[in-house]
Amino acid sequence: RQENKDQWINQGDGTQMLNLQDYFLDSNEWGELEQADYKKDHLVYAFSLKNRRWGFQPVFGHEDYLYICEVPIEEVSYLLNEERTAAYGQPLGDPRYISMGPYFVRQPNHTVFDLSRRQIVNDVSLLTIAQGWPTPTYEWYKEVYINDTLQEVKVEPLNDSRLTVSGGQLIIHRPDQTKDKGTYFCTARNNFGKI
Repeated sequence: RQENKDQWINQGDGTQMLNLQDYFLDSNEWGELEQADYKKDHLVYAFSLKNRRWGFQPVFGHEDYLYICEVPIEEVSYLLNEERTAAYGQPLGDPRYISMGPYFVRQPNHTVFDLSRRQIVNDVSLLTIAQGWPTPTYEWYKEVYINDTLQEVKVEPLNDSRLTVSGGQLIIHRPDQTKDKGTYFCTARNNFGKI
């Protein structure tokens, strides 16, 4: 609470707060009219988007802002005061095993099969890699025109022995110039989403 223009008192324990001038933020950053800060009796700890730092924000005490913490002075005694280190909270362990939806780490490259090299390499491979937990499953699709409408047809390796899907990789053995040309894409899915 502000006692006078340059003197602030901690209402919790009554101690005087000194040398705060360098830590004050502009009082009108959130669109307030320009008003003298000494008329505002309370301080809150807030983040300034303009200055890109944390600091003290003079307020009247009745404003609804996004403060870090706001509690009536009468209820301060109910707060638990525990020593907490930076490691406080849920133990994460290996961050790769935090539950999350899939996201692509690698997208497939544009690929053209070179017919002149068919004797050396007789397959085409498309690779995509997705991360997430649980581990995502992959499905490959080909865009085809059916009745002048572009549609997605799932690539089914069980229906064509030339196709192999292994994780995020699609391999087309002995590619056929007419049957296999087109645009392919992959989706990845787990319990938390699909991309």
